[in-house]
Amino acid sequence: MNGALIADLVPLFQEELVRCAVKAGEKVLVWSDTDYRYPEYAPAFFAAAYALGADVAQMVTPAAVSKNFLDSPQCAAAWKAADLVVVLTSYPNEYLYSKTNNDALAAGTRTLCVLLAPDILRKMVPRDDYNAKAEAGAALLNRSRVIRVKSQAGSDLTVRRGRETAHTVNGICATPGSWTHWGQGAKVSFYVSRGNAEGRFVIEPGDVNFAFKRHLTEAVELVLEEGRITRINGGFEARMLEDWFASFEHEGIYHAAHLGWGCDPRPDWHRVEQNLESYYGNVLLAFGRSVLYATEGRSDAPAHVDFICRNQDLYADDMLVVKAGRIVPPDLDTLA
Repeated sequence: MNGALIADLVPLFQEELVRCAVKAGEKVLVWSDTDYRYPEYAPAFFAAAYALGADVAQMVTPAAVSKNFLDSPQCAAAWKAADLVVVLTSYPNEYLYSKTNNDALAAGTRTLCVLLAPDILRKMVPRDDYNAKAEAGAALLNRSRVIRVKSQAGSDLTVRRGRETAHTVNGICATPGSWTHWGQGAKVSFYVSRGNAEGRFVIEPGDVNFAFKRHLTEAVELVLEEGRITRINGGFEARMLEDWFASFEHEGIYHAAHLGWGCDPRPDWHRVEQNLESYYGNVLLAFGRSVLYATEGRSDAPAHVDFICRNQDLYADDMLVVKAGRIVPPDLDTLA
């Protein structure tokens, strides 16, 4: 463990805790699993919370607990008792969609997930101007009834909006029951109601398949009927993806989970990390698990995958919002 790095991180982490409304007397839990790749983060967050006058505690659980949707009564009780949980895990989807996290959010706990390297955290400090544009995008989605995605490569997908509320992720969780991923940047999305997506979605070469954590080398076409993938067309990449979906032996993995776009120009497209989800002008379509109290997701599949694509056009009703990697309306465009 690098003591100098811990000392260097404390002021950075203290600034983030202040953004997340941590104050003297609040109960802060710094939680990590044994697979977490940055051992300096837990003591640095502990020191940062302590310096703010918080009632801080630290908890470490086996990685198997994290992989199994945090299935631990001790963990669940500790999360619900805290005002803020700092989540240090290498399994962000397992944490986010876990019953432990959902129950804690419902009880008013705030959860702050941190899984990116120090240089990314420094680069991706939340910005009020980007977050305001993302919030405006969420408001637009909440007024819209039909979302369409088209592309020159052949995407032609229609998603009917259900009752799920659109939301943003912006690196700040300052209100009771809120969650965020620090370092991810600003993005906007909504959870897709079961059965409400129809058409084709083409992932192009160079787009990101986050299940494999790499850029695709050839096109893959996903055919959706009644909200679920019914065919995966293409060559080698398509067969690999077909095998990945089939490996879970669960119907829910094929169902569309959420759809939206990224608002943040700061992520490095060539570095496949979680913050690519917010990459400016990308259209992100996800499948699988989406059980989340705060955003009304409803699929209990055992896994989740995001496809991050740069050359899609997205329409909210008849308004063109994203065109081939550029956000069109000036009130939503973080580069305007």
